[in-house]
Amino acid sequence: MKVLDFNLFKENSVQNGVAQFDKLQIIPCQGRRRTIDLNRTHYTIGLKKEHSTLIQAPNIQLMALNEREGEFSLELVCLYGGYMRYRIKSKCDIPFRLNGNLSYDALLEKGDQLQIGHNTLFFKNKTFKEDSIVPELIALSDLTILLEGETGCGKSHLAKQIHEQSKRKGEFVQLNLSTYNNSLIESEIFGHVKGAFTGAIREKEGLLSQANYGTLFLDEIDSISESLQIKLLLFLDNLKVRKIGGYRDKKVDVRLIFAANRNLYNLVKENVIRKDFYYRISSGHFIHVPSISEDSMKLKNIIFEKLRQAGVSISTDLLEAYLSYSWPGNYRQLLGHLKRKITLNPRGRLVYDSIDEELLANQSSESIQKYSREHMSLKEMKKRYIKDTYFKCQKSIVSTAKILKISPSTVRLNIGLTE
Repeated sequence: MKVLDFNLFKENSVQNGVAQFDKLQIIPCQGRRRTIDLNRTHYTIGLKKEHSTLIQAPNIQLMALNEREGEFSLELVCLYGGYMRYRIKSKCDIPFRLNGNLSYDALLEKGDQLQIGHNTLFFKNKTFKEDSIVPELIALSDLTILLEGETGCGKSHLAKQIHEQSKRKGEFVQLNLSTYNNSLIESEIFGHVKGAFTGAIREKEGLLSQANYGTLFLDEIDSISESLQIKLLLFLDNLKVRKIGGYRDKKVDVRLIFAANRNLYNLVKENVIRKDFYYRISSGHFIHVPSISEDSMKLKNIIFEKLRQAGVSISTDLLEAYLSYSWPGNYRQLLGHLKRKITLNPRGRLVYDSIDEELLANQSSESIQKYSREHMSLKEMKKRYIKDTYFKCQKSIVSTAKILKISPSTVRLNIGLTE
């Protein structure tokens, strides 16, 4: 097997490189998508006209539309140090696009998007499961689920996916508890009868009844009062709804998913959340929803998927800047920024410009606040702070060193470049 010089590749190419038993997702220009395990040392990828997509390992045949026919190799190679990683190489004069950039030969990393003709290939790590959100037995059960994560990290989206995976016949109903004052939340959840309180001019059906045979997602559960915590506890015990001012109980079949922006266990110690309420809603299934800074692979996948949908590419420098940025607003901020970039980009290729300078302008202060919340080591905080400043200085090592009053060699070391 061919041994490649480690110095030809970045350090993260070794650590994040596509390895044996990782997964390859193929989205052909025609036909259904497929996901295969990379369990062979060599694959041949052919681009053929007048042929449908055919995947019979080690041969992957893709359809050519307006392109010329060609052949590419996907081979497991050995780097110095014993690392085994996959390499994609054109065996003809036709280039491929790797993350939007034309190339003939490249070492692959997890999260990379490869375009051969009008066909798209994604490389995932071996824990990836295409349609799995939570374990199937959990999704199909009636267990309550607690999601914890920062604002904008995708808790609402995940809750909806869990509902779809559960195959429950009723609706998916969502309520952000922080948008209502405590006097109105109970009415929203349980409903009320006419005349129950001032302003109750007609009877109201609560969201628990609306979500019967479905799922009720209660977001920002860390913001509710103690009295509402008690009422939700009683409901979880008997699954019976009584409207405000009513006298009859109604049995419902509702799956409850709770979400919080803050750590609920810490709020228990601060006497903000009742201990019995916390243990009741967390006793089913707990999911920590990672922020972008905790899940760089997902960040990379989201960027490429958005670009693929829009039909645009991205420069290597800009991609590195996005992967370095901490995204304090998480996925909402990322998607909003990408939408703006794509809308204002007339050439179909995203490059670093004033819009990105605006994004990175407050990166340093945001990074310090975010890193302190993550309780990372001083060494890691220093490394990421230097990298943030490096991109803010448009990748100038000299300017970065001057601003931070450190040596250029220290900058190179912390951004992953050798002397």
